[in-house]
Amino acid sequence: MPTIKIGKKHIKAPRPTMKDWREIVAYDKEERENADTMHFLDIMDARIEIIQKFYHLSDEQVNQLDPADIYPAYVKLAKAVIGIVTEKVEQIPNAETGED
Repeated sequence: MPTIKIGKKHIKAPRPTMKDWREIVAYDKEERENADTMHFLDIMDARIEIIQKFYHLSDEQVNQLDPADIYPAYVKLAKAVIGIVTEKVEQIPNAETGED
């Protein structure tokens, strides 16, 4: 899981629960489908909310974030969370198909 830097402190996101995974997948899908109609501030607020939740940040810690770090932090987090399922699926052996 990725880390985020606040001041001199690095905070690692814990492994997500299924509920967390569903939330980030749903938001990622919504943003991709509606990016051209969503207001930039709404996008940033949603990303900040997700970052705050996943890293368990206080409001004070969120206020210390560098605005330029929001997009890269969100992308790293989303890729890591969404990638968890992909990682596990790739470990499942494919069954050989039998001939009829």
